[in-house]
Amino acid sequence: MRWVKRRYLALKTHSNNNCSARDIVKAVQNMIFQLFGEVGYSKTSISTIRNFVANEFVVIRCSNIALGMVRQAITAVNRIGGNPATIQIIGISGTLKGLEKKLNKLQM
Repeated sequence: MRWVKRRYLALKTHSNNNCSARDIVKAVQNMIFQLFGEVGYSKTSISTIRNFVANEFVVIRCSNIALGMVRQAITAVNRIGGNPATIQIIGISGTLKGLEKKLNKLQM
């Protein structure tokens, strides 16, 4: 069996209302389904890893093969939970440790 490479994405939401990590991931998953259908959706294997509520950061994981599709879907999201919102990709890395280093550099 072949090892599946994954990428970790740090996301920040821009919205008037607070959005939970579940709502953000659900909005991205729905957009992937709309743009790429069932086959594209099955390739992504998105899941929530961490949620930083104070900074409104959410870390999600996806497969390396579908990274382009996930990035396109994230930029196409304009509503989260029925409220107008946008999602910004703060950083992408192959490991959580590398992503945390990028986030620490940005916060300083």
